[in-house]
Amino acid sequence: MSRRISYLLGLVLLIALHLGLYSHTFTAKGELDKKARVNYVLPAEFSRVAALDFQGLAADFQLLQGIFFIGDKIDRQEKITALDWDYFTRIIKAVIKLDPYFYDTYHFSTGMLTWGSGRFQDAIDILKYGRQFNPDDFRFPYHIGFIYFYFLHDAQKGAQYFEIASKIPGAPPILASLASRLAYYKGNYTFAINLLQRMLSAERSPEIRQYYQKRLTALQGALLIEKAVQKFKIDFLRLPDSIQELIDKKILETLPQDPYGGEYILLESGRIYSTSKFANAPQKKTTAGSTADVGE
Repeated sequence: MSRRISYLLGLVLLIALHLGLYSHTFTAKGELDKKARVNYVLPAEFSRVAALDFQGLAADFQLLQGIFFIGDKIDRQEKITALDWDYFTRIIKAVIKLDPYFYDTYHFSTGMLTWGSGRFQDAIDILKYGRQFNPDDFRFPYHIGFIYFYFLHDAQKGAQYFEIASKIPGAPPILASLASRLAYYKGNYTFAINLLQRMLSAERSPEIRQYYQKRLTALQGALLIEKAVQKFKIDFLRLPDSIQELIDKKILETLPQDPYGGEYILLESGRIYSTSKFANAPQKKTTAGSTADVGE
């Protein structure tokens, strides 16, 4: 009887030991699988062959893999490491090689890479790759320009890509205006004014021509005053105290009007700006509940 009890106790101990080792092994395997998953993405060249005529479906599957990977990290409130973002970026680059025409991949991934991780160059590289296959889609150069301007604080490159986007058929006319505005902020007056003049000469729509002409007139007025400020500085070895002093010293005969309804102002740097910020005033409600544009 005592021998049977000893066998039973031994069997229970063996089972407990087996379960403990199995649990440890399973946990270790899970960690190993996770590391292996982070370190490897199936190259698009192999996926393309394996997918046959279903490359779009294979691309969608890999895109979901990237979405779920980052989403799971966020859901678990885990820190997303540089290694994680490397893995995500490799997934996206494999996806766009499989299906370079699906815009949502670029939109989602570059949003995550800029706002989520600060990987601005990776986002730009992805958009530049997509632009090769989608040359008639203004959104690619537009988003590249936005990244340069907003995240990298490079207004010059931002303006250049906005200009490229503005010339693509179907692009909203505001892109040319944005490009000229950024170029003006950067001090490149010739670029800003020449861009608007080129867009104006090529445009046939009366409404859009009026839109471009308004911005062009505003920038030409600011440039006229800035040139007068520079002449004043040469003549008097100082900046004027105000724009009015340019009139008083006969540097300017009259002060140009801001077509947006603002007033030109002299900054300490000698640059000329406007209280309108070179933009239409926000719309306001009328008594009937409709809107009226204050700046037009």
